[in-house]
Amino acid sequence: MDKQILRVWHNVNGDNHFHNVGSVKQAQEVINKWIKNDLMFDDIIFNAFGLEILENGEWSEYYNDDGLDIMELIDNE
Repeated sequence: MDKQILRVWHNVNGDNHFHNVGSVKQAQEVINKWIKNDLMFDDIIFNAFGLEILENGEWSEYYNDDGLDIMELIDNE
């Protein structure tokens, strides 16, 4: 099986940030750290997180074999 190329995205007040990760587990760890960090700031109006996978040269949202996205996986931990 080919190695998956993954990146976590984080949007805070409309500003996007990306972080390359080596696995879904690592993505969960990065997102959990960002969530805890965001809770420390009162000026964050909104935030969102996700995991993307590079497929056929384009980034698309990651879903596991059961159709769950990264936030659903985190919620089910």
